[in-house]
Amino acid sequence: MQRINILLIFLIVSTVTFSQRNMTLTDAVQIALNKNTQLQKAAESIRSYESNARAAFGAILPTLSGNAGWNWNRTEDEGGEVNVGGSIITLPAKTTESRVFSAGLSSNWNLFDGLSSYANIARSKNNLMSAKYSVERAKQDIMYQTVSYYFDVLNAEKLLKVKEEDLKWNQKNYEIIYERNQLGAVTLADVYAQQVKLGNAELELIKAKNNLETIRSGMLYFLGLDVLTDYTFEDPNYKSNDIDPSTDDFTIDSDLSGLINTALKNRADYKSYQFNLA
Repeated sequence: MQRINILLIFLIVSTVTFSQRNMTLTDAVQIALNKNTQLQKAAESIRSYESNARAAFGAILPTLSGNAGWNWNRTEDEGGEVNVGGSIITLPAKTTESRVFSAGLSSNWNLFDGLSSYANIARSKNNLMSAKYSVERAKQDIMYQTVSYYFDVLNAEKLLKVKEEDLKWNQKNYEIIYERNQLGAVTLADVYAQQVKLGNAELELIKAKNNLETIRSGMLYFLGLDVLTDYTFEDPNYKSNDIDPSTDDFTIDSDLSGLINTALKNRADYKSYQFNLA
């Protein structure tokens, strides 16, 4: 009986262990990029723009068309007798065959159309580049949103731990005040006041748990994962003291125009708009 109980406990622990999955920030970003349907649609649309660009280039090339044909005809006459002016003429049987071969080749080249073909090529290339930058910007937005979700979950987990510690402290403080009331050191009003604080701490803990589950479910839904699966999120553990403002290495770039130029160079959506306006 003891062996059976141990086996059941082992199976339960194993089930709980395997149902929990670990997720890092890199994993979350990769999942978001792979499963986002809007991004996949945008990436597929690039093929259409590439096809249009090739078609625009092909429009300026000469066209060449050719055709060939062959016809065969066979006629068989069994012959017979024919009355010509009262005379009977006997016609022999005969077979007639005819074969016809034909071939043709034509070429067409538009020498000048007001440069509209070249304008169409430039426009199709701009549309293609605009679509590529739009996809790149969509990737950036998904990455930023995933990172935001990820750290919202971590912050909610840390807040939950704070509320748990606060509840423990209020519970312990309530026990101390209650014992002191039994000894006559504090009034009953102090006990009631601490009970209120303890109740508020319990309520805050419930709110923190609900907030964590809401944020966690929102992130899993955004990633396209099962919201019922239990995931543990690793903290990248960024240390704020990695950057020391007192050192010479910590500098603030006061060149606002330089910052703006850098931002414009790195903004994929801005580049996309440029090609749309070209």
